[in-house]
Amino acid sequence: MYSQTPAAIELADFYEDGEDARHFTFRLREAIPAPHPGQFFMLYVPGFGAAPFTFTSPPDAQGYFRALIRRTGSLTNALFNCETGRVLGFRGPFGNAWPEGEFADQPLLVIAGGCGLAPLANLID
Repeated sequence: MYSQTPAAIELADFYEDGEDARHFTFRLREAIPAPHPGQFFMLYVPGFGAAPFTFTSPPDAQGYFRALIRRTGSLTNALFNCETGRVLGFRGPFGNAWPEGEFADQPLLVIAGGCGLAPLANLID
């Protein structure tokens, strides 16, 4: 069972991807169960609430992971105004993973556009 209390994560870095989208790099401060392609996490921005986002790269050995996020409302606007080093909240991973074993060693065509590619990036990698 997951805790209802978010774990602390740090906003480590970000770079722009078009007009209202950014690739964010976060650093976990504690270990989590390894996420699988297709799973998501809840990101908490203090004072603004929480929203679900997809891993575009899973946490590495040092706890760094990435997510592509589009500015769409008050929470994402607050996130875009955060500076590196800011401590945020994290819960997850949640959801069902892609059924990778079902199509292993088979030709696969993946079609997506814009931020719709974010949930598939980890699978493609």
